[in-house]
Amino acid sequence: MKSGKNLVELAMEIERQRAAKADYLADTRKMSMTQDAGWLDLDGSHTFNIGEIAHDQIGTRLKIPAAFYDRCRESHPDLLAQNVNTLFQREPSRQTIRTLDGTARAFLSDRYRAIDNK
Repeated sequence: MKSGKNLVELAMEIERQRAAKADYLADTRKMSMTQDAGWLDLDGSHTFNIGEIAHDQIGTRLKIPAAFYDRCRESHPDLLAQNVNTLFQREPSRQTIRTLDGTARAFLSDRYRAIDNK
């Protein structure tokens, strides 16, 4: 049988996440992916590790085929960063970056409406 958190532990985790999360609305012209393709910098003021879902959403938003994105991420991260950063500049948009514990967990439209657990 699988066991999980009891109600007190679950409530504590929800409170911890509430304090540790943040959402940012930013112009892609002020964003850059680091050369190792692991971090997203928001205008030098905030830097976040890029989570798996956020990587998928960045690739989708920029219309980079998933196979190419994943291949570059694994074998040629500098090439991926160059492509992403160039597209951020040439095709600007405002995006919502959702973070938790220093990790960008989502890369969403600026029209995204956040609904979290209460």
